[in-house]
Amino acid sequence: MTKTRILIVDDDPNLARLSSLILERAGAFETRIENLPGRALQTVRDFRPDVILMDVDMPGRNGAEVAAQIRAEPGLPQPRILYFTALVSRQECPSKPLQRGGEEYLAKPVDPDLLVEIVEQMTRPAQSPLFA
Repeated sequence: MTKTRILIVDDDPNLARLSSLILERAGAFETRIENLPGRALQTVRDFRPDVILMDVDMPGRNGAEVAAQIRAEPGLPQPRILYFTALVSRQECPSKPLQRGGEEYLAKPVDPDLLVEIVEQMTRPAQSPLFA
């Protein structure tokens, strides 16, 4: 069985590693971590993730800038992006991502079970409604 590829782009190595461990322990995911936002595009080229968990507030380039760079790259498959951020509260998005401007945001720190559930929902075939 092919595992779903998840790229975690976060300048906080501890949070990135924790997220990776949570997802890999679920058994259906293969993860890769990129702590340097300037290297994220190359990591996407190499790893070809299905989903990217993207920190919003990073030094040098914010998550939206990194995502725009990835989306502008010709020939790359376009992974779903879930933004991780401390800029929204868990009260704003306690059980599903907060939708803003067509993007999905999840508050840090994330509940481990919720993280696995959301990533599983994001990787379901297109005919399955997301967060129904």
